[in-house]
Amino acid sequence: MNDRTLQFHEVAGDEVDVGIKVLDTIHTRSVNVHSHNFFEFVYVVEGFTVHYFNNETSFLTEGDIFYVPQGVYHGYAGLHYTKVYNCVFTKEALGDSFGELLSLPGLCGMFDQQSSHWNRIRLSPAERIRVAGVLERMYEEQQQKDAGWQIMMKALLIQFITFFSRYYVKHYMQDETEKAYLNYVIKLLHYIEDNYAKDISLSDMADYVGISPDYLSRQFKKVMGLSPVVFLRNYRFARAMQLMRAEPSMSMAQIAAAVGYKHISHFSREFKAFAGVSPSEFRHKYTEI
Repeated sequence: MNDRTLQFHEVAGDEVDVGIKVLDTIHTRSVNVHSHNFFEFVYVVEGFTVHYFNNETSFLTEGDIFYVPQGVYHGYAGLHYTKVYNCVFTKEALGDSFGELLSLPGLCGMFDQQSSHWNRIRLSPAERIRVAGVLERMYEEQQQKDAGWQIMMKALLIQFITFFSRYYVKHYMQDETEKAYLNYVIKLLHYIEDNYAKDISLSDMADYVGISPDYLSRQFKKVMGLSPVVFLRNYRFARAMQLMRAEPSMSMAQIAAAVGYKHISHFSREFKAFAGVSPSEFRHKYTEI
């Protein structure tokens, strides 16, 4: 693992004294695993990528928002076009508001330096517009630097963090009807995590959850933004990438079998469609991130 730790002054530039910086970033290649001595929110505007967070591998798509605490290692794998906003800041930038923000739902894992937990929220279309609007205003403030821009940056950051907490409550602490939908999704996610190496179908997933395949697909896509079948495929590729990094002695056929593919040709074809390169090319070029 690369033990690179980014310092705030390396990314903040002219905004180092303010303690807040918003980056409008486009990724077309992998990003090395790293940590940093500041807090970070990441919002995926367009595209998709595989994300490494400590020992967890996940698949990020448009509309995802999550935080990265200080000192936690994370990175990205994939060759696809991915546009993100990175909102980075120091504890000092929040001033007296830090304690109040710490008490909000969904944020304790961000500000606890001993935490390796992360909360990822997949925003609705309306929520995306609101979040992107705040980030765009912050970006404009730091570019234009009109009178009082430092005060405005702090106010917008507090607003942004508060939105994250509210959306956390909405997505993970909803009313009973919404909780029922979410419970189906959570139950299926656990099923996929335990059974992705097996030959499972949408019908198998629906039978396990206890609802019809069509209803499961609608509710899963409502929460995750992807159908269960597409999510399963992407999850398998994320696990395959993880094995390529962690188990250099495993052959590609063994990796394919370990993530649920009976035939290496099928695995190779779908992996290339997903990642833009063959599994062997990916292993050769991108397993050292």
